[in-house]
Amino acid sequence: CYDIPFSEAPTSVREAAAEWARHEAVRRGADVAVRCDRQGVVRDADDASLLGIAGHTARISPGLAGVERELALKAARACGLELREEPLPREELQQMDELFTVDLRGVTALSRCDGRPLMTLLAERVAAALESLFPKK
Repeated sequence: CYDIPFSEAPTSVREAAAEWARHEAVRRGADVAVRCDRQGVVRDADDASLLGIAGHTARISPGLAGVERELALKAARACGLELREEPLPREELQQMDELFTVDLRGVTALSRCDGRPLMTLLAERVAAALESLFPKK
């Protein structure tokens, strides 16, 4: 849990904070740094939008509008997922069937959360839907 004491906008300072968090995550044996605020609400993972899937519902904490975030939501809708944009408490991550991020690298599924294995079925469908938004010529 850590808050960044500056704007959520994409800046070099925010990038440096995300890099520091990734370093700390690896140092502690994790693959991904999931950032939560002081209230325990998930903000992002490795500075990317984090979506949690439970059943046929995708949950994402409210955040700064951006191209990657909007594309993630559009791709999730295209897969028929119900979207709930509401605070996602850290303690609910363990109840998710899948967790994945969407950023410039595409869709990245998390294989586990606090040691609990996760699926990747819907993450793969969201990745395919995201790819279909950009038809090849």
